[in-house]
Amino acid sequence: PMSLAMDLTGACRRRMPEPEREVGLAAGIHSLGVGSLLQAFGAGRVSVVAATDHYLERIARHDPVLKAFTHVDAEGARAAAAASAARWDAG
Repeated sequence: PMSLAMDLTGACRRRMPEPEREVGLAAGIHSLGVGSLLQAFGAGRVSVVAATDHYLERIARHDPVLKAFTHVDAEGARAAAAASAARWDAG
């Protein structure tokens, strides 16, 4: 549910809805830095496709409130992720 919060200036600001609880590695993909994510890809702990789907889902969940994107090419992102996954698999 949406809630309001006071910031340090006393202005009232909307807070994002509480996220649904994620489990397993998916709960931490978005908290990994670029280096850690690359290591996870290389070790096979996270697939590029899974990471892309994770971020696309987060965009879909949060953008109605944040309104940060004017266009999201989910199909193009998934195609690029599949191509990247093939390159990782090929070594």
